Amino acid sequence: MFRSGLIISVLITLMMPPFLQQLDGQDNARLTNLKQTDVQDTIVPTASCRDSGGEIIDEDPPVPCRTIIRKDACGTIDIGNNLNWLNTLIVTSYSDQSGIYRGKIWVSNYRGIDYIVTDMPLIAGYTGYHVFQCDGSETVINDNAYFASLKNSYLIWMSYCPQPGTTD
Repeated sequence: MFRSGLIISVLITLMMPPFLQQLDGQDNARLTNLKQTDVQDTIVPTASCRDSGGEIIDEDPPVPCRTIIRKDACGTIDIGNNLNWLNTLIVTSYSDQSGIYRGKIWVSNYRGIDYIVTDMPLIAGYTGYHVFQCDGSETVINDNAYFASLKNSYLIWMSYCPQPGTTD
């Protein structure tokens, strides 16, 4: 969300210990430039975002695990809490020890219709996605590009917390 090097320089100066801020102008400028480069090198490679006319938008933001993420869809506000069948699935996955409810739940619009999608097995041995209509009835979408397009920004629920540095 940094818009210019000036903001970074000000932040670095504010975060610098007082004894470093008291260096003479030349050394301080050199130190500030060094720190600014270090911060930019750290932030830029780890950020996944785009600039949409002055506003920076994260393409695939991190999401909290084991927390219902508010999404409005299917004509319902906060579907994770207010669609009974979906909330039952989420609550079941929260306390599941078998592993068949381990996974993610997304909501995404496909050809003008909202669908709820999960990668949870739901039955032993199943791999792939389960697709549900808003009323909870299961349906099929035969479009691999659709499933590949599911991003964190569509997530409603993740039943597990990935280990640091992994997706699993």
